[in-house]
Amino acid sequence: MSAMRFCFALLLSVCFVLRVSCSKNCPRRKGDTSDVRKCAAKELLWGWLNVTNKTAVRAEKVMQNATALRDRANKVETKAKESLKMANNVMERLQKIKSKKTATVQRAMRMLEHVIARVNTSREEAVKAEKNANESMKAAVGGYGTILLAAKSILSGIDNGFISYEIASKKIDEIQIAEGACPEDVLVSKNLSAVADGLDGEKNLSEWKAQTLRLLDSTYDKITKNENTCHFTFNDAVKFEGVKDAISSAAEGLGNALKEFDTADLTLKEAEKNVTNATNEVEVVNATMLGHFKKNGEKLCGMIGRHAELSTQLRATVEHLENAKQQATSKVSDTENLLSNAAETNKVVQTVAGAISRLLKAGSLSLSSSGALFASRNITSANESVKRLKDTASVLAQNASSANKSTNEVEREMESTKEVLEHISKQLIARLNETQLSVNSLSADECNKTFFEVLGKSWDVAFDCALLVNESALVETEGAIEKLETQIRQMETNLSKINRGVLTITATMSNAAQFKEAAKTAVADAVTDVLRSLMEEVCASATELHKLHMDTDGFKGRAVTLRTNVSEESRRAEAAWRNATANSEMPQDVEDGFTHASRGVVVLEKQLERINAQYARATTGLSEGLKITEDRDAKSHIPVVNFV
Repeated sequence: MSAMRFCFALLLSVCFVLRVSCSKNCPRRKGDTSDVRKCAAKELLWGWLNVTNKTAVRAEKVMQNATALRDRANKVETKAKESLKMANNVMERLQKIKSKKTATVQRAMRMLEHVIARVNTSREEAVKAEKNANESMKAAVGGYGTILLAAKSILSGIDNGFISYEIASKKIDEIQIAEGACPEDVLVSKNLSAVADGLDGEKNLSEWKAQTLRLLDSTYDKITKNENTCHFTFNDAVKFEGVKDAISSAAEGLGNALKEFDTADLTLKEAEKNVTNATNEVEVVNATMLGHFKKNGEKLCGMIGRHAELSTQLRATVEHLENAKQQATSKVSDTENLLSNAAETNKVVQTVAGAISRLLKAGSLSLSSSGALFASRNITSANESVKRLKDTASVLAQNASSANKSTNEVEREMESTKEVLEHISKQLIARLNETQLSVNSLSADECNKTFFEVLGKSWDVAFDCALLVNESALVETEGAIEKLETQIRQMETNLSKINRGVLTITATMSNAAQFKEAAKTAVADAVTDVLRSLMEEVCASATELHKLHMDTDGFKGRAVTLRTNVSEESRRAEAAWRNATANSEMPQDVEDGFTHASRGVVVLEKQLERINAQYARATTGLSEGLKITEDRDAKSHIPVVNFV
């Protein structure tokens, strides 16, 4: 067993001797002993010592447990006070914002205050348990003294005044007995040791005490009532009663100590449980607030990151808008030009068609039936192509105008978006300032770094920051960001739609150009058909015109000759008249005849000059009308048609 060093200086003063009636079975003299008597006495003393020591050991354990319990109580009290302090700090902060969590913290505070009171009660009970355990140990030491006295009386030893379990055990062990001298019926120590061992797990000390005292009586009677086993040291009952009283007192003190310890332990366990629960409640509130702070911080930093992404997206959208706007404006101009070209082409086609129609109706020139049919078909084809050109140009102009209008709408939305983005930026800065966080730049990385630094500090610093977060404003800002994200996506969708529309306009304008070329080709073919049909008549007219020109040239020569002849005949007649008569003047009728002839020649010459002028105009017009120009436009055919 563990060595217990409770030694008491016990002065055994024998002031008087209480004399009792001696057992008739016990020898009266010390010399009247035998190995059987010594063996029986030694067995009895061993049993008493084991029982007495078991109470002392159990009492010592109670004292150790009580000491440990007081240490536990101190720790629980310290923890409760720390938790109460934290709860007070949390309460002060929660009351500022009128949080619903105040009721939870108040309940925890009341529980912690109750815990502190219960810890004091537990500590007081532990002190009582220690005191009773100490008294139990003292009683056990008294039993050691009685047992030691009995052993020494057997050995005739000298008392040195010190009492302990080790000394008593050693002294009993010194009793020498011959080998095989102990009969089986005197070995009572094993029964007493067995009942002593039962004390270890025993909760009901009253029952154990009664059982032990009964066994003490029975074993004592068994040894002392037998004349062969009773040793002279037991010739009176003083030692036995002393041991019984010591064991009884030790058991009673131990029982009280155990009850008080159990009460203290139960009270402390309840206090430990309550302080844990109360602390957990406060920590849950604290963790909830810090969790909200962390969540809000992550949300805020996330919104800052989304704000940066929105800024990047918005810049890209601005560039997209500028490009779309330029394209739309360009297509408006292109479609206006296309409309103008369509109108001009239509005018040319109608002019040519009208001229050909008038030609067909004039009757002065005739076309072959095939030429007229081909010309009519080509004019119809030209009209159809012009109609497609006009319709396409009109639709394209509307589409280009719509695209341009859409870009203007996106541009207005863009301005509104920029204002909202700037407002969000100010709101995010305001949220950061509310939490008293110092962030050098409005970036998600910087924000996260700062928040983690705050969370790494003491709980009260983070708690104070958590209380400053304006969650409703944070939710409002998050809603604005989500709305802005949707708006930017919609703008990108609209711009993509505008771009697709512009690409469609570009592709359709290529088709419109084909319609224009088809109209020009049809008009040219119609004119060609007319010219082909009229070529023979034109050539015949040219031949006739040349013949007439030759005839006119002949008339011009004859007119000159005639004028010369008239002049010569006039002079010849005048000379003949003067020679024939003395009168120098010819007769009036002769002179009038020459005058009339001269005038007729002049009239002929003027008529020939007019004919020459008409010829020149005809040849010039024909030359111009048949001239092939490099211009392939439909307008190039108008002079030919006009000439015809």
